[in-house]
Amino acid sequence: LSCDGKKLVSGHSDGNMKLWDVFSGKEVDISIEGHDEQVNSVVFSSDGTRIVSGSSDKTIRLWDTATG
Repeated sequence: LSCDGKKLVSGHSDGNMKLWDVFSGKEVDISIEGHDEQVNSVVFSSDGTRIVSGSSDKTIRLWDTATG
């Protein structure tokens, strides 16, 4: 959950993530793909503009919430 409570990010077993608008309950139309294995952890930056994810593929990635 983002610090402002407006967005939620979910990590999935296919290595992708989805960004959600908490108020509408709808997925934000941004592709967040890049891990080769399941996403185990995700966290928003304090300003909500970035997401850090960790995966079973032994990588950590940094994402922009506006562009993926």
